[in-house]
Formats: sequence, structure tokens, C-alpha cells
Amino acid sequence: MSSSLILCKVPSAPAPGNSTVHVSNNGGTDTSIEGVTFTYTTPLAVASVEPSSGPPEGGNYITIHGVGIGTRKLLCAFGEVTVLSHALPGASNEARCMVPRGRAGTDIAVGLSEHGPNRTSLGSLRYAYTAGPSVLSLTPSVGSTSGGTPVTVSAAGLTRVDAGPSCMFAQTRVKAEHVSSSIVVCVSPPRH
Repeated sequence: MSSSLILCKVPSAPAPGNSTVHVSNNGGTDTSIEGVTFTYTTPLAVASVEPSSGPPEGGNYITIHGVGIGTRKLLCAFGEVTVLSHALPGASNEARCMVPRGRAGTDIAVGLSEHGPNRTSLGSLRYAYTAGPSVLSLTPSVGSTSGGTPVTVSAAGLTRVDAGPSCMFAQTRVKAEHVSSSIVVCVSPPRH
């Protein structure tokens, strides 16, 4: 390469860990006194993403599950866009990422990168930008302040997601039950 730069192929290692690297001009007879540390890591591989869809405005978080994530400083790749990932305490094989803005009706490849967007572990994970649901009607539209009223909600844009459907009454979220692709039933919470 040059008088001050050489290129070495890294040999395999039986396990992750540190190795000291020395250089030689004569096949190993004389080696450098000072070495530098090279760290072997578990190969990075992605397995799943949750949730796998969200609003086009972005700003929500996803969790990418995989192997070799550990405490590495990783970037989350959404197609060509990379954002910093956040480690999840106590979760050695998960990374949390804030979703960037996208276009409704599109989906993009999602992965992790340790060395920038050109060295990304994408696998076959996809993230879909979907328009959020909108309420068309609800029955009944009145109920007791103590809560407990079953409310049937007709909505457009409902999807079945891992977290399950929910209804928001002011700032209180309650679980909902899918009745059909456009109807859910929620029980009103007490009003505080």
C-alpha cells in the first residue's frame, strides 16, 4: 500500500474478544514492540422489528431484535437514512430506534449498522409507513362518569398490529377488541 500503510486480512477467532496486533518487515522474525488492540465481535444479524409499521410523520420508536447487538454503538438504517440507536437496559440483543419521517403507503428496508450506511445488516426486515386510523362514528356517544360503558367505534385505517388495538379517552388509553376490519369495541374508563 505505502511505506506507512499495510493491509492485513483478519484471521478468524474462536470467540469474541481482544487481540494485540503487531507488524513485521521480515515474515515475523522481528515484530513491532508496541501493538494495538483489535476487537473481535459477534457478527451482527437482525431477526425482527416491532412494530413493523407506523405513521408517516415518524417520531415513534421501533425495537430491532437480533444477534450481536450487545452494547455496541449502532446506527439504525431506514433505507438510505441512518439514525442513532439506543441500548435497552438489560436487553443484550435489542436496539431501540426513532423512526424518521416517511411517505404513507411505502415500506422500506430496516437494519442496523456499526460502520455507517454502506455496511448495514438489513436482512429482510421491512417497516411500513401507514396512515393512522380515523374515527368515523361511535355508539353510544355518552356514558357514565364512573366508566364501564361499552363503546362501539367505527373507524377507517384499522390494522391488526402486535400491540393490539386501543382507544384513547382524553389522555387515558384502554384496550379495544377487534369486531371487524372497521369496528372495535372499547370500555370507557372512569372520568377523573
